[in-house]
Amino acid sequence: MTEPGRKPARDRLLDAAMARFNHDGYNGAGIDAIVRDAGIARMTLYNHFPSKDALIEAVLARRHETLTGFFKSGIEASAAGPRDRLLAVFDVLGDWFESADFRGCLFVRAVGELGESHPAIFDASRRHKEWYLGYLADAGRAGGLADPEGLAADLLLLVEGATARAAVSGGGRAEALRAKRIAEKLLTGC
Repeated sequence: MTEPGRKPARDRLLDAAMARFNHDGYNGAGIDAIVRDAGIARMTLYNHFPSKDALIEAVLARRHETLTGFFKSGIEASAAGPRDRLLAVFDVLGDWFESADFRGCLFVRAVGELGESHPAIFDASRRHKEWYLGYLADAGRAGGLADPEGLAADLLLLVEGATARAAVSGGGRAEALRAKRIAEKLLTGC
């Protein structure tokens, strides 16, 4: 039973694991630190997640929900139409880059650290990126743009590049604005 006003153990585990994976990486984040941060017993962790991989998969599922929700709500709140959504992506990206916990993409990091040797984690990362492709292609189709799938792939490449640059350079919003300027040039040709 959970104490009133306290999150359930599973939520505390996911919060602690996400923070540790984001800060220390997947390989660098130890189970002992996650358990300590969550304020639970080690056995409680294994009652919810039979392995570290299962915990990583759950963290990525939660991250997908929160990040795509953040992007959709930010984009749709600031963009008047489908074409505007394609550029608003970079404004929302800049907001993310300026957040206190931004350290790059947890999905790219998962593939970089764990590779294809962890198929479920690799698939979760692939599906996350495919969601962005679909979202961008849908906006391109709704805006009547030629080759919305090709444009979506180009824009996602800009998103990924800006994310990597912001994580490495600490350039924050400036990297998102640079990518937005390139996106505007791409859209001029559509």
